[in-house]
Amino acid sequence: MEKIAGSEYTEMGWEVCAPALRRMLVKINNEYRLPPIYITENDAAFEDKIGADGKIHDPRRIEYLKNHFIQTRLAMQDGVDVRGYMVWSLMDNFEWGHVLSKRFGLTYIDYAMLCCKDVIASRCKRRSNPRADIHSVTRNCP
Repeated sequence: MEKIAGSEYTEMGWEVCAPALRRMLVKINNEYRLPPIYITENDAAFEDKIGADGKIHDPRRIEYLKNHFIQTRLAMQDGVDVRGYMVWSLMDNFEWGHVLSKRFGLTYIDYAMLCCKDVIASRCKRRSNPRADIHSVTRNCP
């Protein structure tokens, strides 16, 4: 696939375009009679780096998720009945075709030591109410 100059791409070679999520949700909502929507398995593989402080510095993933949360919230304001948004995935995992080379997890797995590091927690303040709206992530992340 030919890459578009000026566009951002993931480690998988997928183009990043958060506004397209909103456009797609609104379009299908306007054209079809939809049941409530649950967005599943949305995330992107980016190069994760462990800093000298021992934390994962993954600003591209945080920005990716923040932008997609914002676009989902805007689609909801446009009348789309989005009931859930599940990030792929909780932990880095075995990706078929890429084995352990691509990381999608909110939790970084050190495969050599078999230990975990929370990618998001070091940058975002968690809300005490887990049912709070998805917009909370954008308010609490840099």
